[in-house]
Amino acid sequence: MGIKKSWIEIRISVPNEFIDLISEFFFQCGVSSIQNIETEDQKTILITYLKNEKNIDKIIEGIKHWLSSNFLKVNILSTKNIIETDWIEKTRSSFKPLKIGRKLWIQPSWSNEETPNGRIKIILDPGSSFGTGRHPTTKFALISIENFLKKKNINHFLDIGCGSGILIVAALKLGAKNGTAFDIDAQAVENTRKLLCSNGVKKRAIVINETLHKKHLESSLGKIDFITANIFLDPLQKLFPLFAEVLNPEGILLITGITPKQCDNFSKICGDFNLKLSSKETKLNWSKMEFVKN
Repeated sequence: MGIKKSWIEIRISVPNEFIDLISEFFFQCGVSSIQNIETEDQKTILITYLKNEKNIDKIIEGIKHWLSSNFLKVNILSTKNIIETDWIEKTRSSFKPLKIGRKLWIQPSWSNEETPNGRIKIILDPGSSFGTGRHPTTKFALISIENFLKKKNINHFLDIGCGSGILIVAALKLGAKNGTAFDIDAQAVENTRKLLCSNGVKKRAIVINETLHKKHLESSLGKIDFITANIFLDPLQKLFPLFAEVLNPEGILLITGITPKQCDNFSKICGDFNLKLSSKETKLNWSKMEFVKN
């Protein structure tokens, strides 16, 4: 009988709006899975496991420093040494299928639940890139895409900062004909390609591991129907002229992952590029803004 491995279990109390961001950080630290336990105070306890290696103390100190630097309301509740057990199965049990909007059904690959009538299944396992459908940023975008496709067609969908790939996959499964996704993170690009493949829409999409430039879209000027952008504020503002140029008349630009204060920046500049603010929404200190091309 082999020797069982030793692991360090970490439990963290996290406000619900930060679950995806902190989970993404932990996956980058090398964890294989994360368990979520919801509490009654708009918080979730994240439980994850790291191999008990020689440098584990430094890793934990680095985690504490990152959390305290970025999130004032996040607390490490406990760390303890445990022997290898069935924690992977425990983690899987915490990721239940998720209904979003009127049509979408986000389901991990290990779930055997049947897709409800009228819903479109997206197979998505929690992984190392942002976007599981549980964060307000992702929900905003998915519902906006679904609502647009109720009224109009999307011949070409553009996803800037694709993360896990959930948005381009959702757009294609909801009816968009073709899509292009960009991300500067190679892991995000790899995850997006895998997600496209596992959901049967790979042939209708292109995924590019580069910063978006006009050269990438020369053949698409004035032809993009819907753009989603979830990237840092500075590059987002710099890309506004290009977004306006590639959108077709009445095309939509959706920006998410911004704070309510940052909305003012875009309200001021949108008119310079023939973009009109059509809707704005805030939830748990995250905002989305939807612009239409005049």
